[in-house]
Formats: sequence, structure tokens, C-alpha cells
Amino acid sequence: MEVPGGNILLYNGVAFSAVHSRNSIVIPFSDKDCWRIVGSFGRQALWMGEVEGQHIFTQLLGGVEHDYVGACRVFGIADKLIFEQLTRLDDEEMVMYGALT
Repeated sequence: MEVPGGNILLYNGVAFSAVHSRNSIVIPFSDKDCWRIVGSFGRQALWMGEVEGQHIFTQLLGGVEHDYVGACRVFGIADKLIFEQLTRLDDEEMVMYGALT
């Protein structure tokens, strides 16, 4: 969950805490080529950089290997976890929405 000031709220099983993330790069590819990489709900850890010096991990739950509306994933940094459900995925508009669960 993003909050003002570039912070992201992460849940560690007990409480939410804010971490600051600011990362930007220029990618020499088309928007559609980039979407093929970043538009995967279950594979964000493959391309996302570190947050506060910590590697992130993502994993789709339930043993599924592809994205679909309703899919759930765990997103984690160190001992902080977020559980999200994919609520909208549109490859034409290149948008993805998720809800914290």
C-alpha cells in the first residue's frame, strides 16, 4: 500500500510499518516489451530492485504458475509480508490492480 512521501506499508504478521522506496531507470525497450517483464503479478521479484537494502520475494499461492484475476501472492521484504489478490489485469492497457488480503 503506497502512502504519501514514497513510502510503502508492509505487514509483518503483527503490524504495518513504512519502508521508503525510490528507484528509477531508463529502459531502452518499447512499453509492450517492458510490460512482458513487469506485468507479471507473480514474478515481481525478478525485476524489482532492493528496498532499504533488502531483497524482495514474491510467490503465487496455491501452486499456480500464471496470472489470473483472483490469484493471490505473498510479497515480502525480510520478515515483512503482504498478501495480495489480483483484482484486474489488462495487457492492452498495461494495468494491474491488486487488493491487500
